[in-house]
Amino acid sequence: MSHPNPLRPIIEAATRAPSGHNSQPWLFTLEDNHRITLAPDFTRRLPAVDAHNRELFISLGCATENLSLAAAQFGYTAQTTLVDNGTVHITLHQQPETDHSAQIEALYAQIPHRQTNRATYNSTPIPQAELDNILAAQQSNTVSLHAFAPSAPEF
Repeated sequence: MSHPNPLRPIIEAATRAPSGHNSQPWLFTLEDNHRITLAPDFTRRLPAVDAHNRELFISLGCATENLSLAAAQFGYTAQTTLVDNGTVHITLHQQPETDHSAQIEALYAQIPHRQTNRATYNSTPIPQAELDNILAAQQSNTVSLHAFAPSAPEF
């Protein structure tokens, strides 16, 4: 399906980002054919559960990450600039050759499958082999993933 604006699918991917209580507290503005502004929408803030807007700004970070992944998938690099009020200016630069790394493709492919699950879990432990695979998939030196048994004091 073709879009009249080539940046529309990039923005659509960003809107699929997770947000606190699915509030989607963002506003996107397409300033020209290569600049997008992502601003907090404080009319969607949740003061009862997020009095200091922490979750709201985490949601904006998630939307920015989705936008950056989609931009790479469509042949752009995304240069982001954060403004003091939480607004993010994203300038897209068309790349002559699209760099489709396996990691970018794998992450981008998951965007349409994101969903929120508020169901009660059945307390069945995750099999150790599956848990080991999840922990081994950690791809970052700056983010750590830890698993705790329900009986562990850390839990």
